[in-house]
Amino acid sequence: MSLCSCNRGTSHLHYSNNHEFFVKWGLIFFLLAEGFAFVAGYVQGSTTVYLPYHQISAYDAFMSKIAELTAPYEYLNWLVVIEELATLVLAIAAVATLHSIKESETHFVAIVVVIVLFFAQFATISIYDNRTQQALSQLPSLVSAETLETARTVEEALYRECGFWCTPASNVFNVVFSLAYVGLFVAASLTARPVTVWQPAVVAAIPVPAPAPARVPEPPQVATGETIPTKFCRYCGAKILRDSKYCEECGARLV
Repeated sequence: MSLCSCNRGTSHLHYSNNHEFFVKWGLIFFLLAEGFAFVAGYVQGSTTVYLPYHQISAYDAFMSKIAELTAPYEYLNWLVVIEELATLVLAIAAVATLHSIKESETHFVAIVVVIVLFFAQFATISIYDNRTQQALSQLPSLVSAETLETARTVEEALYRECGFWCTPASNVFNVVFSLAYVGLFVAASLTARPVTVWQPAVVAAIPVPAPAPARVPEPPQVATGETIPTKFCRYCGAKILRDSKYCEECGARLV
């Protein structure tokens, strides 16, 4: 069986090299953005500093009050997670259906929905930040100035301890990777036109006629009521046909 230049033997299609580049690198940059955000969150969450007990107690009370104020908007955080997971699944589907003839529509739809989910995620994060900022504006009236100052001191110590991952520069990388992947998927949506469709060569089988069945000779038909003329052998007395030249029993020549 013949193979395409891409070593695929089944029917498939090819997009332009630019389109394949945009789709594959779009997925890679999305994974980089998510990986960078995961590492930053892990480092920030696992950073430990050793402080006096009164500072730790004040900081715990401060964080409990923040959690209480932002709890009504926590569902927006879960919505962002769902959008990120959906984006990951669709980006993988766009790469997986890159050469599928049957799933060509799915390929294009996956690319478009990835773009839509990026803007939906951006809108969700903006709404969450806006509402939490409004909620946190009540902190000065709910927490003493001394507690606020202690919390600020603790956060500064945490930022010094975790280093780069707690600076604005870490967020810049995440933003750059995110803009890169959505830009690549936008470019992929504009170049999503198949260039060639490859079909394997099919060799038609030459029909061979079946051999004719062997004909079996039929015995001579004797009309009903017709008498076959016979005679008797003069040597052995056997009954034989009248026109026989030899006796079927003893083999004697009769003529």
